[in-house]
Amino acid sequence: MPSTVDDIKAARMATAACFHFFDTAAAVSHQIDEIAVLRAEQSISLRPLYVWEPQAKSCSPKTLEDHRTTVEDVDIFSPNHAELASFFAKSTSSAVMFDKERIERQARTFVPSRLPRPLCILIRCAEHGCFVLSVTPKEEKAAWLPPYHLSDSQSVVDPTGAGNAFLGGAAMGYLEHGDFFIAAAYGSVAASFAVEVVGLPDIQECDVEARLKNYVSRLGMAFG
Repeated sequence: MPSTVDDIKAARMATAACFHFFDTAAAVSHQIDEIAVLRAEQSISLRPLYVWEPQAKSCSPKTLEDHRTTVEDVDIFSPNHAELASFFAKSTSSAVMFDKERIERQARTFVPSRLPRPLCILIRCAEHGCFVLSVTPKEEKAAWLPPYHLSDSQSVVDPTGAGNAFLGGAAMGYLEHGDFFIAAAYGSVAASFAVEVVGLPDIQECDVEARLKNYVSRLGMAFG
């Protein structure tokens, strides 16, 4: 069964700085409303970071408008490129050709006309890296970030869990720096550990800081 707000309450996690959803548009909207009520009951005024990974089976042309509406309530919306394509697909074919221009165009479809807060449309593209579309009421910025490991790297063993690791890292990056591009860099590094092993990586063996410095240096980024 999926987690509910009752689970959050039971685990005493109402004060969490971030909530990651993997659900349909209707369920996400409902849960955000319930979390807001729960936090208000506990006198928590600070709004948390909301990260939404849409449920793959819910991504279709029929649900496009529902997703566009719910995006207004979150901070990071992150389908992978196959899920993104499903919103515009005319068939149910599982084959998705990678096309940067198409991904950029489709990602912009989810930018609301009314933007109440900064928003990131973050498209995860496996071995192709990720597309970051950062939008504020004043400006729009976009960039492609490569994966930490090259697609032919011998370090890539198993992609299972890479998406969740990516979004967890991205959430931490944004909470620490308030920048969606740095968030995506954190996510790319987090995912790099997940793909190196079958199962969970040994956190004691992960030099996250060194790998992050290496990655942002390659990108020419700078942050304190």
